[in-house]
Amino acid sequence: MFAEIKSKKTINWLSNTITRGIPPFASAFEIAEFYRDNHPGKTTDEVVHNLIMSESSKNFATGFSTGIGGILTIPFSIPISLASSWAIQARMTGAIAHLYGHDLNDERIMTLVLLSLLGDSVKEVLKNSGVKIVEKLTASLLINLPASIFIKINQKLGFKLMEKAGKAGARGLVKIVPLAGGFFSGTIDAFATRKIGRTAQKMFS
Repeated sequence: MFAEIKSKKTINWLSNTITRGIPPFASAFEIAEFYRDNHPGKTTDEVVHNLIMSESSKNFATGFSTGIGGILTIPFSIPISLASSWAIQARMTGAIAHLYGHDLNDERIMTLVLLSLLGDSVKEVLKNSGVKIVEKLTASLLINLPASIFIKINQKLGFKLMEKAGKAGARGLVKIVPLAGGFFSGTIDAFATRKIGRTAQKMFS
């Protein structure tokens, strides 16, 4: 019961981060329009590519800065790092969906945006929710799934995010070695962000 409440709170927090933003992070709408305005004449695919690369670099800096404190900051740096990383990734995936013309106020689209945060685990969650896996999973295909399936996806999505948080916490032990730990953490965060961005691009393009 506690895990279910925690997972729902996490999903609500991420959804609010996407639609409203949280200081110092702007909303997905603002990020999308910023990149569109700063890349005039570029195709949507090109704008999305620049968005993914830039946000990945930003997540490296966040992962590194929260990973250099050493052993004394472990109890604080793990949740701060994870929250910052998820905020960057969530608004990035939301911005990608918006750039490709999807409505973030649609609860089904929001579910798919959050689902893309799982990266390689997307198909696993969909399969366990009763979705027949096909070669190419796109938002235009998934949005037509029955409401009952979306309920199952939301449930499994929340628990999968909690599982991901647990793994991130275990990785935080590397931060005992300050500079090496910070570089390792930043690299992992940047790589994960890039992979999540590519997942979102495939889903919403």
